[in-house]
Amino acid sequence: MLKTSNGKYVAPVPIEDSVKGLPLIKEVMMVGDSRKYCVALVALEDSTLKAGQREQITQWIQKVNEPLAGYESIKRVGVLKEGFTIENGSLTPTLKVKRSAVMKSKEDFIEQIYSSNDFVVLEA
Repeated sequence: MLKTSNGKYVAPVPIEDSVKGLPLIKEVMMVGDSRKYCVALVALEDSTLKAGQREQITQWIQKVNEPLAGYESIKRVGVLKEGFTIENGSLTPTLKVKRSAVMKSKEDFIEQIYSSNDFVVLEA
């Protein structure tokens, strides 16, 4: 569970599963602990963002957000240059995301997402 800075609890897994319904998204992890709103880190099936995919992601997230309460909805998306793997320490041997490890390794990128005005932010 994530707890926003407003004290609201968000169950990330069902929302993450919905986000993965877009075929070009391979993996997703929501971030929102002690923050005013939630964002999502996503890894694409193909590591490079192609023409039109930024808009596809935006439209899909808007659709995912429709039934959600405002505090549960994803306000920004960060596209990772590398997906989650056992080798880079972001997945367990049973292929579950190690949230704390990802939070630590992607700390600077997460700050960049929160400070950006863009809905879709690319990791440099």
